[in-house]
Amino acid sequence: MEIYYVKLDDNLFKNLSKPELKKLQSSTGRKIVDYAGAEFYKITNREIIIENNKPKFKNSEIQFSISHSNRIVAVAFDDSPVGLDIEFMKERNFKQLGEHYNINTSDKIEFYKKWTQLEAEIKLHAKPEQICTEILLKDYMLTVASSKKVDFIIKKQELQFDNLI
Repeated sequence: MEIYYVKLDDNLFKNLSKPELKKLQSSTGRKIVDYAGAEFYKITNREIIIENNKPKFKNSEIQFSISHSNRIVAVAFDDSPVGLDIEFMKERNFKQLGEHYNINTSDKIEFYKKWTQLEAEIKLHAKPEQICTEILLKDYMLTVASSKKVDFIIKKQELQFDNLI
């Protein structure tokens, strides 16, 4: 299991409208998929298709899942189906949100842990065999859900935005 992520430049980030930011996050996710597919997985034809409502490489067994929140865009890669969610851990009314989403906690860390686990499971499109949740860069909660039971060793690598262009 490998996760590649990009931290968007603060100066660029603050000058974008919400729709522009969403577009930048989405295109950055696709760029990470293309870059990592070529550089790390040596996939020559990186055409992406949608299968079972989930994007995948047409000509490779490598699976991926994209997530973004605030300034971070991340992609998880594995040789079996994977779901990834990342959330910026901003302050909220956790008790009220927890009641609305049936997450019974008012603790910030616990709320984001459960929230990202739910989202990663949804992105997996299956009941996970294994889930790994951890804090990334002190302000982000990251969860990976896997369709197989393995010794979870997650390799995380930050990529530079300029390398994706």
